[in-house]
Amino acid sequence: GGRVKPPGPPDTEWLKDGTFEEKEVIEDIPRALVLMPDMPGRDEVVKASSGVGYRVELAYKPEEAIEKMLFVNYAAVFLHNRFEAGSIASGKFHQFMRTMNMSRRRYIFYVLIGQEFKTLYDLQALSCSANLVVGDADIPYIGVVLKKVIPEYEALFGPLMEELRLAGK
Repeated sequence: GGRVKPPGPPDTEWLKDGTFEEKEVIEDIPRALVLMPDMPGRDEVVKASSGVGYRVELAYKPEEAIEKMLFVNYAAVFLHNRFEAGSIASGKFHQFMRTMNMSRRRYIFYVLIGQEFKTLYDLQALSCSANLVVGDADIPYIGVVLKKVIPEYEALFGPLMEELRLAGK
């Protein structure tokens, strides 16, 4: 048979003149949505999320958070139990996440934070339809937790999600 010709090298002219499409670069940065009241610990969550590579946005009301979710594909969402009155289970935003179509939900790393959670307790996370739970007392260590958990999550689900994406699911 005939030989397959490999593609040519990429065009690197933009390196010499220092121009590039900034918009494309920014869109490649995964975004995280942090939903926490103005309270001790919120800055740590924002800083830790940025530290693992997310561009962080905040929302201040459940309706605002849901609206943002409709227009932006967030790679991670952090929800504190005091973001809405009552419990996470009864909150509008958590219900929105629980009823989200799985073709979209599976790409979101969903983290629940609050005093009732036992950090890194996978069974509790699973029962709450989340990927990770973090107790309030462990918020100062959330950066370390994320650096441990996110690579594990990507190693476990990355190949599966890529196959599903290629299959159009």
